[in-house]
Amino acid sequence: LFFADNNDEIRDDFKQVFTSIDLTNYFYAVLHSQPYREQFEQSAAIDFSHIPFPKDAETFWKWVKSGREIRQNQTKNH
Repeated sequence: LFFADNNDEIRDDFKQVFTSIDLTNYFYAVLHSQPYREQFEQSAAIDFSHIPFPKDAETFWKWVKSGREIRQNQTKNH
């Protein structure tokens, strides 16, 4: 099972663990979302960012996928 979690062919919703890059992608998606920016814009200027916990695994993996896409698009453009 440990090796299956590290396999790119396994759908995210079947994974039982996450990697540091998954967490980075989650952070990336949250920090780039419009609702997050609107809610924490003023406090982010003077304090560390607040990263909300996902409500469930499905939500977490959706944000991970979104963050991965954002990062890939940004690296393609630079």
